[in-house]
Amino acid sequence: MRPTDESLESWVGRTASREFDVTDELIERFADLSGDRSPIHVDRAYARRRGLDGCVMHGALQAALVSCLLGMELPGECGMLQELAMRFRSPCYAGDRLTVTVMIGEAFDSVRTVRMSVRIVNQDGQLVSTGKAQSSVAPAGDEQP
Repeated sequence: MRPTDESLESWVGRTASREFDVTDELIERFADLSGDRSPIHVDRAYARRRGLDGCVMHGALQAALVSCLLGMELPGECGMLQELAMRFRSPCYAGDRLTVTVMIGEAFDSVRTVRMSVRIVNQDGQLVSTGKAQSSVAPAGDEQP
């Protein structure tokens, strides 16, 4: 969404969702980018010895998917993430297809801020993460040239 002078109160209840495919390459690239090469993320045999089904997707990578949805769709280019808190309920693995959904639950026109709930489910409908996010929303006139 573009910067707007529209009342943010009218945004309450708006939702956005996006699907993401989790791959071994995505997990490996994030491990390289973040420097988090804990064996539960990069060593399948180690992860299995820990009782997991395979290498586990980083929680911070799930948070990055939320950031993608917020920055690209809701609130979109007019937003700037201020706060994100996640609770990881089930591990995610390569081969999973995650659906990230955000919903605006509160809006504050006086400070041009929205608060959203975050929900991530896998291809089986299993809840893997929940959270809360807060974003500022730029007023009209803040567009990039």
